[in-house]
Amino acid sequence: METLSDLKHHLQQIIASAEPEKSMLITRYQRFIWEEEVAFSEECNDVLKELAYDMDFYEPVLALQKEDPSYFGEDKLHAVIGEALYKLNMV
Repeated sequence: METLSDLKHHLQQIIASAEPEKSMLITRYQRFIWEEEVAFSEECNDVLKELAYDMDFYEPVLALQKEDPSYFGEDKLHAVIGEALYKLNMV
């Protein structure tokens, strides 16, 4: 993932994938955002980092989602990724 286009494609792969691949792709995205030097505009970096943070609350197991009100499932994950993609297209 070197370009913004690569990151957008990766996010679309997350939406299209199923578990357990979805969780692996999320982890890969988060590691890239937190551990690599992301060299995009400040606005893009903010969107990408906020999304990486939000992904911490994705829980694919419904029973575990009920343990904490901040956990969410696949529908909300797709919504937050979609919102991030929209914001990235606007900057």
